[in-house]
Amino acid sequence: MNQENYEDEVADAFAPENFNTVLLIQMMRVYDVLLALLSVQDPTKAAQLAEMHEKGLTFTPAPAYSVEE
Repeated sequence: MNQENYEDEVADAFAPENFNTVLLIQMMRVYDVLLALLSVQDPTKAAQLAEMHEKGLTFTPAPAYSVEE
């Protein structure tokens, strides 16, 4: 991909039509931070939550954060 094609394909994060997608991504990152903080405060609960994600017992996407990290 050259520079010209890249500029044509990059979506404007501030465009109104991209609001829902950008908001979802931001909320997922906040969720990752909250899970990381939980792993410091209560590693057992963080591990249980990560296990629930692995089993598909939650409605949210799996966090980018890994308990092993």
